[in-house]
Amino acid sequence: MIPWILTYVAIVIVGFMLGFGPWIQRGRGIIRIVSVLLAIPLGIIAGLVVLLTLAFYQAEPPGLTDLAKQFSSKRADLETILKMSNEDRQYSRIAPSFVDLGAGRYMADDPGSQL
Repeated sequence: MIPWILTYVAIVIVGFMLGFGPWIQRGRGIIRIVSVLLAIPLGIIAGLVVLLTLAFYQAEPPGLTDLAKQFSSKRADLETILKMSNEDRQYSRIAPSFVDLGAGRYMADDPGSQL
């Protein structure tokens, strides 16, 4: 598979060199059009690789040292959350869009659930 990809990239590079270089005058427009059309999938693939790399690079959770540094400033909020969770022991799971209670799940879009 790698030789095919390298051949494809080489064809695109040669096409750009012939289409935009001073070597060929006749048929230059066709070479440019074909080169650009062949380069579009490469651009899309390169863009996806960059986006996925950035997404995974920024998706790392904070380390223990960072959490330890932030703990003192967020301690009061964390204790409030702990008190609230102790008061709502009948709920097995609380999420932004639903609540799991022993009797079932109550969704935020359900008008009878009063969420």
